Amino acid sequence: MIRLLITLLLAALAVFAQFEAAAPLLPGWRGTSVSWPVLLGWQALAAFAAALCFACCMPGKSRRYRREVFVHAFCLSLFLPVAGQILFLCMVLAPAIFPGDGRGAESQALEAPRFIPSLASHVSYGTGARLRVRLNNRSALDDDRVGAMVAMRSLPLNVTGGMLHDLLSDPLEEIRLLAYGIPNAAENLIMQRILAVSRRRDMAATDGEKSLLSSELAELHWELIHQNLAQGELRRHALERVERYARSALALDENNAAMWYLLGRCALLDGRPQQAEVFLEHAQVRRFPAQRLLPWLAEAAFMQREYSRIGPIIEPLRDGILPPALQASVRYWTT
Repeated sequence: MIRLLITLLLAALAVFAQFEAAAPLLPGWRGTSVSWPVLLGWQALAAFAAALCFACCMPGKSRRYRREVFVHAFCLSLFLPVAGQILFLCMVLAPAIFPGDGRGAESQALEAPRFIPSLASHVSYGTGARLRVRLNNRSALDDDRVGAMVAMRSLPLNVTGGMLHDLLSDPLEEIRLLAYGIPNAAENLIMQRILAVSRRRDMAATDGEKSLLSSELAELHWELIHQNLAQGELRRHALERVERYARSALALDENNAAMWYLLGRCALLDGRPQQAEVFLEHAQVRRFPAQRLLPWLAEAAFMQREYSRIGPIIEPLRDGILPPALQASVRYWTT
């Protein structure tokens, strides 16, 4: 009730001040003459009162919204005498006269996110760098170095593989045993999965099932290479197996973009950039994720010494979220 009374008083003040500002300018005015500073003062008062009135008309809105309404109404009323107030009044009354569709969009209330302290211990940043420092510090306590080695089991082998290989010559026996046992356990796990999937593939009855299992075998053999678990002749054998199973899967389903991608990666490792580019383009046509594909297309162009092509190839990645090392490469070739 008080808000309504204040709004009506402000509206009356705005009308009175606007009359005092506009009436002396009308032709045939017989009242006393008024100077321009006084007229401008009345106009500013009218605009201020009208703006406050319009801002008070919206009690359900936020303070920021009402503040923006006040600024717009004041400017409109100040520079458009009479017409400004009428125009803004029409804008305020239009939703009430012509209400919109009352049906709201389908939505569901969600609880506000809560901090869960028990998860804080699972979040770590720079773990690999800290573990490397602890392991390389030969003057540290043996228990601390062994603890760092045990913690390294949680990191991916494609990151720690080179470090584990270097630690095979560590003077501490526990470190040497763990450096050998961690990749060996991962390799045994992958080999067991390869044997199981191979038996399922031999018993598969349909082409779809054979294609799916061949893809899985290609990816498992690729894991041996990706995690640095295969060296020397074993690496060559794993690479040949990846190509064999990938081609088998594509013979049954040529739209398998992941297998085209693996063939491209194998060709790059084997030093065949032109063939790799063909395979990767097949994967690109079949909408393989660009963030994983384009860097290797750029690698194929680099191996062919076609440096002018690298920038346009990886330009789409410039605005994406990339690993730090890839960010530096994209920035270098696109600027």
